[in-house]
Amino acid sequence: MFGSYLPRTLVKVAGLAGVGSAGLVGWNLWGAPRRAVCEAVEIDTTNIPRPTRTVKGVAQDKQDFHVTLFQYQTCPFCSKVRAYMDYYGLGYDVVEVNPLFRSETKFSTYRKIPFVLYNDHKELRKRELLLPDSSLIVSLFQTARLQSKSDKSDVKNLLQFYPEHTVTTDGKEKKDFANKYYVMYEKELGADRSVSIKNETKWRQWVDETLVHTLAPNIYQSPSEAVRTFKYLADAGDWEKIFPSWQVPVVIYVGASMMYVIGKRLKKRYGLKDNVRISMYEACDDWVRAVGDQPYLGGAQPNLADLATYGVLSAIEGCDAFVDLAKNTKILPWFKRMKAAVNSHHGANSLKAVTAA
Repeated sequence: MFGSYLPRTLVKVAGLAGVGSAGLVGWNLWGAPRRAVCEAVEIDTTNIPRPTRTVKGVAQDKQDFHVTLFQYQTCPFCSKVRAYMDYYGLGYDVVEVNPLFRSETKFSTYRKIPFVLYNDHKELRKRELLLPDSSLIVSLFQTARLQSKSDKSDVKNLLQFYPEHTVTTDGKEKKDFANKYYVMYEKELGADRSVSIKNETKWRQWVDETLVHTLAPNIYQSPSEAVRTFKYLADAGDWEKIFPSWQVPVVIYVGASMMYVIGKRLKKRYGLKDNVRISMYEACDDWVRAVGDQPYLGGAQPNLADLATYGVLSAIEGCDAFVDLAKNTKILPWFKRMKAAVNSHHGANSLKAVTAA
């Protein structure tokens, strides 16, 4: 069961999250999404597009909720959400969004990708809860799954633990969610478990604030590599099957040109080295050192930071930058273990109620 009884008080083990910003860049063609109110709201689903595809969960018959993911197939933040849901064997619908025209999201005032529509029934309803922000989505879903009671929980009620607030990044105000890197637990956990949770939270935030910013400047670092990247994006996202045929070359060549320019700006904004590959290698070297001799950062099993890092890197798996990354760092063995764990839905039967250690 996804949701469960919502206790009157939930304890966040590691204390309040710092007020920070992921500095979201994503794979949006223009480099930054339109301004939108960053809030979870109920919306009318009458005019939403039909799913591009449906992912069957390994425990589909027991799943008592419905999720629709609005995504770009190769967006690192979208890949992060998919990595979580695939690892735990959740079923969900997918709507592939055209990165240039984005007509699939016109039913909503919130158009930043990814977002999910959620309800606690098995099928799409006329009104559903729109949940924004990949890290918030993962934390909400994990919190709901870890509740001990068998009764359904209203996921909307869990949002009280992730209040919306305003943060300032690079002199600009934006909406964000407090505590979005934290999972809420019903009881205090032991000291050892608390330390591991703090470490998980730290590296989840690192994914959004450090690792992801090394990717776009790398996969768009030259005009030719930018075109190859967009052709990979088109192939991975099945654009020729989903979008009108005339749109595909427009998105590829206009998008590649724009993202080449934007990649240069991002390199400067985030202080990457002149050879941006080095910045990406160094970030991944930091991750490999953090994992150490364990199979995963989470130890014997992946934790949410493992899933976030894998999800983000899997978005560039078909790009030149990933080939170079595999050759010049030691991240590939961990990446292969994660890929096998996610694709086999290794976590489908592993979640049980958390009790005090």
